[in-house]
Amino acid sequence: MRISKLPTIVLLIALVLLVSGCNELFKGDDVHKKQSIKETDNTTYIVGQTEKVALTQKKFVYKARIDTGATTCSANATDIVEFVRDGKKWVRFNMIDPKTKKKVQFEKRLSRTVPIKRHGAKDQIRKAVKLPIELGEIHDVVEFTLTDRSKFEYPILIGRNFLAGNAIVDCNRKYTGAIEVSFK
Repeated sequence: MRISKLPTIVLLIALVLLVSGCNELFKGDDVHKKQSIKETDNTTYIVGQTEKVALTQKKFVYKARIDTGATTCSANATDIVEFVRDGKKWVRFNMIDPKTKKKVQFEKRLSRTVPIKRHGAKDQIRKAVKLPIELGEIHDVVEFTLTDRSKFEYPILIGRNFLAGNAIVDCNRKYTGAIEVSFK
């Protein structure tokens, strides 16, 4: 009887060691830092695999795909041009107004350039800017990479930099508007 429990005990010890070492894996990961900041708040939200989000100060409402595999959010943008203003790097780009379907030009300070690894396609370097975003009661300013997503069904991709500390994804749901849940 004791011999049959040995593999279970070994497995439990290995699991405890693995879990206790997980924090070391994420040191320096900005997404992980955001989770740590929000740990004091007991409120989080459940979002579905697709949601409607409001972006920019103009509050353009777009359909968005929630992607827990993406580190950074991504927005459909065209005519992306980097320029210098007051010695700082900025980006000029166009987004489509979802109501009028017309291009609207924006200028935002460049946050960083991001290398994007793509499966089955050539890697890309994308410009990233910080944009205000609203999903239900969640209001945040997060980094978005800018790329032409016009061939995709969803012009906005929501990544872990928005989800971490804000929301849990229920892939069986769509357009929840961010259901509030409280953990005590």
